[in-house]
Amino acid sequence: MQFRSKFVLFIVLIGVYGTCSAQDYFGEITFRKNLMNKEKWTIHTEGKFKNSFQSPVWSGIALDMVGVFRHKKWKIDGGLLILFVDDTESINFFELRPRVRVAYTIPIKKRFKLLPSARIESRNFLYTTSGIANRSFWRPRLKLELDIDVTKKSNLETRWGTNISYEWYYKTNTRTAERYASSQEMGAELIYYDKANHKFKFGVYYQSVRDNFGSSSNTITNFRLKCYIW
Repeated sequence: MQFRSKFVLFIVLIGVYGTCSAQDYFGEITFRKNLMNKEKWTIHTEGKFKNSFQSPVWSGIALDMVGVFRHKKWKIDGGLLILFVDDTESINFFELRPRVRVAYTIPIKKRFKLLPSARIESRNFLYTTSGIANRSFWRPRLKLELDIDVTKKSNLETRWGTNISYEWYYKTNTRTAERYASSQEMGAELIYYDKANHKFKFGVYYQSVRDNFGSSSNTITNFRLKCYIW
């Protein structure tokens, strides 16, 4: 069995596991457009649509502006995400999320790359319902990714790749004001590059979320399907 077929099977297994064990299910599709693409600098915008299939059912639409600076094996990017969430059973809100991320590429073999990264973001929730106070908090994130090029011949005009990732999200404990890993997410993506180097990604993500730390913590799990078109 080819590696690509094995990885597709791996994604299917994660999907089956996530579907059977998760308490919430999400779908997400992202479209990306480059506004400037130079050797060291890239500026692009992304349109996102998200939907939750479990109660409470909600939908979200977002616009993301991102600037990326590259230097050798380093990459620094920052941007602002504007998200509107329409909740059918609760309240609607806007979220403004500025953030910055630093990533480093570690080549392992010809087709393997390890990408550790650290991100800090500010989540600001603006509620449309009167009488509900807006809130905001800072959230650090650490992520480890493994990129694999599964195309056997380097002279092909199209190619395939895969990405396996694990990410930790950190929040502040509301009782002790200490940082803790509020959620952890495992992801697997299958990536296709066409002749013009446009990218299509399909991924599955399984996330475990804790709303606090300690004996009174409550853990839920969610499963997310994501399509990314670049």
